Amino acid sequence: MSSVFWMLKGKKSPAFRLVQNGFDVWLANARGNDFSMKHVNMSASDPRFWDFSFHEMAVYDVPAAIDYIRKKTGQRYKITYIGHSMGTTISYIYSSIHAKHAKNNVNMLISIAPVAFLGHIKTWISLGSPLYNLLQRETMNLGLHGTGQYPQIRNLLKEFCFTPPYMNICQRLVQSVVGTSTEQIEPEVMPLFYRRYPASFSIKTLLHFMQEVTNGGRFQWYDYGPRGNLIRYRSDVPPEYDIEKIQVPVYLIYGEQDLLSVENDVFKLFIKLKSPKYLRLFQGENNNVVFNHNDFLFSRHIDEFNKFLYKIVSNATSLSSENSIYSYI
Repeated sequence: MSSVFWMLKGKKSPAFRLVQNGFDVWLANARGNDFSMKHVNMSASDPRFWDFSFHEMAVYDVPAAIDYIRKKTGQRYKITYIGHSMGTTISYIYSSIHAKHAKNNVNMLISIAPVAFLGHIKTWISLGSPLYNLLQRETMNLGLHGTGQYPQIRNLLKEFCFTPPYMNICQRLVQSVVGTSTEQIEPEVMPLFYRRYPASFSIKTLLHFMQEVTNGGRFQWYDYGPRGNLIRYRSDVPPEYDIEKIQVPVYLIYGEQDLLSVENDVFKLFIKLKSPKYLRLFQGENNNVVFNHNDFLFSRHIDEFNKFLYKIVSNATSLSSENSIYSYI
């Protein structure tokens, strides 16, 4: 998760469009990416640096970032949290574990391509257990804890994906994970995308997602094995994230061609939420546009989505005060 992906379309990007419409926009970076590689007493070559998943980002990083923004700006208004993909995963964990903090500081979670339950994903990641066991075993054998642990490998991969015709190979690999919507691709954006993609991440983050797939899509805490779980959770299996504790409104937006944020899993999330909630299959202004997982950040029809997003953000305060429990829009 990198802030860069919110700006790839220049002035047409979602972040800049919101700024142009008068909003104060702050862009966050996940631990371990190019803009978040510093630690007070560890370097990125230290395996301990990479001992985190999206759980730690949600429990520690998000409340710290929100507190910093509110202190720095002096704003008395609550923050609208806009997340995409793993950014949505993090928001559900944060606002359920820190429910009071979220209620006091956030007026709405806007979830673009939401990822929580992973029981119906349609990519090769759905192989589940065999793939998880292979990845865990081989990364341990290699002593690989994060893709940014060895910058030379990361830079080589980026150069490979940045160079035609190899860019096409990377594009097909990405599409095999997020979905294909060829009509949305603008060739001039792809070099910018692969200059920063893939953003570095911890192997533990990837393993955490794959644990969910292996366990039937269960939205759960990190699995340390029966013994480790007993020590940490007093149970041989990790607990599920209790999203029913979320007290702020949640707006779910998904695309028809998304292989990661699949309709059945989004519906399951929608049903389990007990706070005011809203659901939208986004198909453009004329309901004839097919979006995949990444099209919400950069695509040929990004302006249509920007207009839609602006309306939601503009109405976030009024929507959060509604008494209705849920709405389909």
